[in-house]
Amino acid sequence: PFCLASSSALSFSSPSPPLPFPPLLFHRKHRLLPAMASVSVVVFSKSRPFQLSEYLRTLVKHAAGVELDITVLVKVEEEYREGYEQVQRAHPRAKFVEEESFEQQLRGILHGARSSVMFGVDDVLFCSSLPLAHAVRALDV
Repeated sequence: PFCLASSSALSFSSPSPPLPFPPLLFHRKHRLLPAMASVSVVVFSKSRPFQLSEYLRTLVKHAAGVELDITVLVKVEEEYREGYEQVQRAHPRAKFVEEESFEQQLRGILHGARSSVMFGVDDVLFCSSLPLAHAVRALDV
């Protein structure tokens, strides 16, 4: 029932420059609707607060045009607790869940997640535009 207003937005071969406004979707009846995509991000981290901080910083920087609901499932060894607390203060919109029962907690996180979920680990850095909004639209077909 919807189609993307810009055909170039479906190209994943090269990153497209960021748009000065959110892309629009056309409804069948030719009404314009805002296209703010929404993604639940579940990030796994164990004893690596610096790497997690860089993952979150680069994710937020390069995932423009999409609403992110970030949950960090973290296994904290005591010597890294202060580092994770600093990361949590630097990223107050992210929810931090200390791992106690991995499967049960992950199921709970997914139960409350949005329809699109992205999994990540603290080893990742994003270096250029991340077309999550386009991926969500492609998966919603």
